[in-house]
Amino acid sequence: MKVKKERPLGIKILTILYSCGSVFMLLVGIMALASSYYLANYPAEVESAFSAEELAQLGSVAALVPFFIMFGIFCILIAVLDIFLGLGFWKGQKWARILTLILSALGIVYGIIGIILSITDSYTIFLNLFSIAIDGVLIWYLMKKNVILYFTQKKD
Repeated sequence: MKVKKERPLGIKILTILYSCGSVFMLLVGIMALASSYYLANYPAEVESAFSAEELAQLGSVAALVPFFIMFGIFCILIAVLDIFLGLGFWKGQKWARILTLILSALGIVYGIIGIILSITDSYTIFLNLFSIAIDGVLIWYLMKKNVILYFTQKKD
């Protein structure tokens, strides 16, 4: 007879956060793709919202279309990743924990690089420190004994 381990509260919270994040990223991706359509098909209307100086810096509104398309696709891919991570956490899949540990470690490295590159911008430094703290707490939590046990137990 298998003894089913209780899902840790933090895992439930992470599942909810990943689910909410996936919905948000999906909406952002859809909005970016819709914006690219609008930019491509109605450039005069969009350009009328900018001053002459802003248009001179921007060049052409149509030049933004590829950026919005790539950004939209990127956000949708992140949304799909978040859905899989949320499901992986809920089901106690080892790969979800390992992938999150890797992504969090990369996030810490990225945050440190961001601090070094923006040494004079206090707002960016604060955001990078906040990101490092979140990634650090996530790594700490995922390395706790009861969480590791949850991910290593036999699944039905």
